[in-house]
Amino acid sequence: MRKYIFHFFALLFGIAAVYHLAGLFYPVNNAPLWRHALFVIINAGCVYGLLKRPKWFAYVFFAFTIQQLNSHGASLIDNWNLHHKIAWIDLSVVLITPLIFLALLSEQMNSN
Repeated sequence: MRKYIFHFFALLFGIAAVYHLAGLFYPVNNAPLWRHALFVIINAGCVYGLLKRPKWFAYVFFAFTIQQLNSHGASLIDNWNLHHKIAWIDLSVVLITPLIFLALLSEQMNSN
């Protein structure tokens, strides 16, 4: 069961990589091109990490989780304060990313 959960999470990161790849050729948001290029690489790395789950990946994913909470969390709050709208992508990232980290941590703790 756990394997399928990580495969689902990897699929989400694959979709995010495609989104950022599209951002290199079409204005999907106001992020600069370098940021889209960076997140194509990061998301592809997360696909690898979630499928292979090397022991070090949980630590790297923790740093990524903090970055995502900071970035998407701030965007979520700004959209609500300025427009009184929920930015669904931001909300999804803020909810799902820590869950993925907890799943990685749980797997590591149970494998010892």
